[in-house]
Amino acid sequence: MATLAREELYGLIWSQPRTTLADRFGLSDVALGKLCLREGIPVPPKGYWAQLENGKCGPRPALSIRLPGQESDVVVTPERTSWRPARAGDPLPPEPHFPERVEDQVAYAMALVDPKFWRWPLSDTHAALRNLLDGERRRRARHRKNGLPEDLPLFDANHFQRQLKIFNCLAHGLDVVHARCKVSGESKEIRATQTHYYLRLTVDIGKVRLIFQFDGAELVGLGSGEPPRVGDLVLVSGHINDGVRWTEDGAKPLEQQLLAVIQTTLTRTEERHRRWARRYRETLAEQIEAARKKDEAAATAGERAAAEKLAAAEQARRNDLTVEAARWHEATKIRAYIAHLDAVGPADAEWRAWALKVAEEMDPTTGRLQRVETPPPETPTP
Repeated sequence: MATLAREELYGLIWSQPRTTLADRFGLSDVALGKLCLREGIPVPPKGYWAQLENGKCGPRPALSIRLPGQESDVVVTPERTSWRPARAGDPLPPEPHFPERVEDQVAYAMALVDPKFWRWPLSDTHAALRNLLDGERRRRARHRKNGLPEDLPLFDANHFQRQLKIFNCLAHGLDVVHARCKVSGESKEIRATQTHYYLRLTVDIGKVRLIFQFDGAELVGLGSGEPPRVGDLVLVSGHINDGVRWTEDGAKPLEQQLLAVIQTTLTRTEERHRRWARRYRETLAEQIEAARKKDEAAATAGERAAAEKLAAAEQARRNDLTVEAARWHEATKIRAYIAHLDAVGPADAEWRAWALKVAEEMDPTTGRLQRVETPPPETPTP
């Protein structure tokens, strides 16, 4: 794994073929190309190196300003890597540095957005909606076949169709920052017999996640001539209202406010990205410090356990020594008693042999002390 500044990776990608550079980082040239695309780094076009050899290549495109949500430092990770927790001694990344102004980043990104993107038809479906719309088509087919009310599509109502169109336009508009969007159908039980369905758009830009949903939608009868009320478009963080709301009025429908929605989305994305980058470094520092303390505690516990083991072994030896000394003392007393009896008068030979055998068995020095024999003198050679 390597961490490079965008400028550094930009210089490398234009200094050698992508396959050579990809081998250096342990990933495929396709994965390296996708990484550069995601981070807004231009790559040499097909045939560039052959044209360069012939002196016919065009000028190199300049590295653009960082888009909202993109990383200042690009982490080039091999395709087969596994996550591991922070360890003591892991290097701490440098303090995040953001020389660009958020306003400049957002202005650059907004210049890439088609100003008429809000007119994008639902028939040109973004990938973010395909799973949901495929599910709706399957329900519709089951209903035509079985006629069961539970197989009716969930989002065929007029206000749902407008919401889907708005989410479709937003997903297309956010493609300029390589956002990963997904529209999902959610449900909430209001009463035991009634369920409320609603749509949600999840937007992931870099490591930042934003969620959009509608609030206060109303179904207007078909053929009424009135546009269905889609409700207020609300930006939420998880399940918490972010405080940003767009409301349509007669003069300006919600579709015509989507440029402002995109602009706010990009601004919030970059602001959260910068907060996340700083918080990530702080969290990593805390994890490294916690790992260091854990290692120190483990080492201290190991040393304590080793010291306790040595102390227990020493105490066991001392206990053995005390027991052996007591046995030696008893054996010595038996021998002294036998000697006293021998001095008074000859004792029974069988009893005396038995008593000496008992003393011999009790004496721990029997067989413990090895006799040191003097080696025989060497025979002098003639």
